[in-house]
Amino acid sequence: MKRFALVLVGLGLFAQSPSAVFAETAEPKKSEKVDLGVDYRFRSVVINNPTYSNEAPLGQGKTYDRQYTSQRARVYMRGKFNPGIEVAAVVQGLSVAGATTPIIGRTTQSDYITFIENAYVQMTEIREWPLNITVGRQPYQWGTGLVLADDGIGFDGIRIDAGPFWGIKTHVFTAKAREQIDGPANTDIMLGGLSFAWGIHNIRAGWIREAHKSYTPYYTF
Repeated sequence: MKRFALVLVGLGLFAQSPSAVFAETAEPKKSEKVDLGVDYRFRSVVINNPTYSNEAPLGQGKTYDRQYTSQRARVYMRGKFNPGIEVAAVVQGLSVAGATTPIIGRTTQSDYITFIENAYVQMTEIREWPLNITVGRQPYQWGTGLVLADDGIGFDGIRIDAGPFWGIKTHVFTAKAREQIDGPANTDIMLGGLSFAWGIHNIRAGWIREAHKSYTPYYTF
């Protein structure tokens, strides 16, 4: 009688929670996450002697000091989907006022007219390989950004990061820094490099080529 009662109890548990029996063979749940947000920034910038010269222009005893204030508003959406796919879009509005000299840079708008800062798709761990591919208008900087950076407005390009293999990562990046629809004044950027983490240091070696395709094309390395 006791054995019969134990069998009934076992059948009752199986009927109530059959998933517990097949928990090991069930497929893992897909993780999806979408972030929506808005951020605002106000700042005043003063740059003393950006040319690092004693006098500019010569003979006037002064240098070009730059001062300006800026406001930036951004609306962003980022979605992470399984397996290893990220989709992002960022819209930005930028306002610059009180500039003592023209602001040099790639900023497309400075009067609060919105523009697309980022719109890209990123694929990570493709076929379980340490390989990441990003396609679209994306943020990018090489190292600290002193040599190459998107200046907060994005590059239209393709980025491939592989590794680490034996502690070394491989980086390939190509982008349109500037493109003119009604003319040949286009600027292309190509980069290939290696990086190695050594303690708190990050050592990088790279090759960068900028091609300006205009009526008088030039190339820099």
